[in-house]
Amino acid sequence: MYIINVINVNNYIVYINNSFVNSIFRDESFTIGLLNNSYTNIIRYDALDVHPPLYYLLLKLATIPFRLFHVTPNQMIVSYRFFSFITMIIGLIGMTKVVKQLNIKTNIWTYNLFLLAPTLLMYSNQIRMYQLASAIIAWLIYMLLKYQETSKVIWIVGAIIIAEMGAYTHYFTALSCGIILMGFIGIALINKQRTIVKQLSLGLACFVIAYIPWSIVALKQIMTVSKSYWITADESWQTLFNLTGGQHTIDAVTIGMYLCSILVVAQLYIFLKDRGGVISQISGLLLVSILILYGLGIIFTLLNHPILIARYLYPLFFCYLFLIIAVLTNNVNSSKLMLSLIFCGLIFQNVQYMYIHTKGIMPDIAQIKQKPQKGVIKIKRVIPQNEADYFLAIVAKNPQQTFIINAKSIYNVTGRHKLSELSEKVRPNLESFTMYNQRYKN
Repeated sequence: MYIINVINVNNYIVYINNSFVNSIFRDESFTIGLLNNSYTNIIRYDALDVHPPLYYLLLKLATIPFRLFHVTPNQMIVSYRFFSFITMIIGLIGMTKVVKQLNIKTNIWTYNLFLLAPTLLMYSNQIRMYQLASAIIAWLIYMLLKYQETSKVIWIVGAIIIAEMGAYTHYFTALSCGIILMGFIGIALINKQRTIVKQLSLGLACFVIAYIPWSIVALKQIMTVSKSYWITADESWQTLFNLTGGQHTIDAVTIGMYLCSILVVAQLYIFLKDRGGVISQISGLLLVSILILYGLGIIFTLLNHPILIARYLYPLFFCYLFLIIAVLTNNVNSSKLMLSLIFCGLIFQNVQYMYIHTKGIMPDIAQIKQKPQKGVIKIKRVIPQNEADYFLAIVAKNPQQTFIINAKSIYNVTGRHKLSELSEKVRPNLESFTMYNQRYKN
């Protein structure tokens, strides 16, 4: 009981503290810049990027009260992080209902072990769409299970709407939702439930048709990615290990391999204990979905350019890990060894993550009330690539301040020789000396 209380305190402190971190990385600064635009322009400018727009629209809508009170940029960052934190809670509620539907009882160990996962610590407060996508997949599975149980049309309608929300949140989530829908059709075929097969097939068709309005934009974005993208081949190959081990921690790949092997054993345990049962089917479906997306990412890497990174598979892993831990903690006597091994791996990475990512939190909290700066800043020195995220964070936090940088700095910061149209729309306060001088002359 003492250990449980210690883990409880640890989880509460870390997750609440993480929501007050206002240091941001490149993608988060992009989100913040994009949210400074109107809803219509968010859709227009996001079409120039590589993701669908729903997350940005929901985040802007959810944080309207903070904008009305004209809070500081750092305070807005906290509100954005709390949105992700809230969607994590919604996802947890969804997965709790899923395992309850599967007649699996959860307990305090279920949630404590799950919340120790370093991957969860990384994405539960990011100002990105991955935690929202996790909640969407959790509720999609629940609605499909309810439909499978009751055959009521309302559940499949809800499931298709939720799936469509996932498709307009992230492309890998769109694929995930499609695979899950097809998986449930396959399960219905095995169980010879013809009516469910027909209705789910119709639902899948509606899911695809409803995505047609955005498909043209999606194809253009995919073509952009195929020409150049920042993800490296090593990141794509190591996705599964970074996903389980927690990227950006020491020996993440090694610990990831360790935890992957434990999860494989746990999955085999479930297959043997619940042969052909619904728990085996759902856990197997989630595992297969992860492996299919990983395989597609590797194929694209080999044929064209790396596009896969750990966080793209996080929404599926969020649901899969909770289900596995729920099954094991529901059968503690027969799975003590696996639980112990999972605990050792998770606590090892959790401590590392706490050290690496929380040592700068207190200074961040002190800066939350800082007001944005104004004026024009001309930076003649070359900004190195390893300072790009820090510099872009300053640009995002000071939208009324104009930053003028040289051509070499533009390349180091953006990876391009000149500012793109998207960059000009999302970061209008970032200019090159050429742009600034031309505007000054005009």
